[in-house]
Amino acid sequence: MQTSGRKPQLTLDADRTLLPFSLGLLLLSVLLSASVILHWPRPFRAFGLVGLFFSPAFFMLACWEMLRYQRRWRTVLAAFVSLAGTAIAWGTTVFYATGRLH
Repeated sequence: MQTSGRKPQLTLDADRTLLPFSLGLLLLSVLLSASVILHWPRPFRAFGLVGLFFSPAFFMLACWEMLRYQRRWRTVLAAFVSLAGTAIAWGTTVFYATGRLH
């Protein structure tokens, strides 16, 4: 039996999957902010809650990926996009809860 010496290519590489998921969560976070500011119906806010809760998780995953495994431009960009989504969603939530956002 002879091996070819090539490594099998991963189908879900974290470097390539973190950025699209982070961009999607950023859009959902912006949807939450827009729905609160523009007084859109509740289903839009429900979709925005996905960005509220999963953006910090993907930010932590991107940071872990940068520190532990690889520091490529996609991973760094995914970390910044996830951080922006986290700041937008939680900032909107805090302003809405304190009454500063009408």
